[in-house]
Amino acid sequence: MAPKKELLNIIHLDDHQLFQDGLKLGLAKRLPGRYSIHPIQHPEPAIEYILQSLEDAALIDLVITDFNHPGINGYEFSKKVKVIAKDYGVQIPVLSVSMVGSGNENISRGLHEGVYDLAITKNASFYELIGAIEILCHSQE
Repeated sequence: MAPKKELLNIIHLDDHQLFQDGLKLGLAKRLPGRYSIHPIQHPEPAIEYILQSLEDAALIDLVITDFNHPGINGYEFSKKVKVIAKDYGVQIPVLSVSMVGSGNENISRGLHEGVYDLAITKNASFYELIGAIEILCHSQE
């Protein structure tokens, strides 16, 4: 078993500042010193960040994405993340956190196709969100 990393590297793509701030502050309070959160508001800079991180040999432990974004939606964004990860020979889990639940056609399709590894709605409890993050980040160990 590989040694545990000090900080888990998480990209959080959401165009709502309040949700970005809430996640970052909530994780810092509940699980201090465990996560490095990189909030990004638009898909294109998130893709650039992922590419640059992988070029620099910095692994991405998790991508959290909303479904509705300016430009491409969360399904298309997540498909790009999975293709990039495959090209670099790594796995990047993707968590969909959105107002639309798994009953949404695109969310359901994304789960079925492996574009999303898990999906929860934004009305889930913070503990459910932490649980999903923990499951996905530690599934790579």
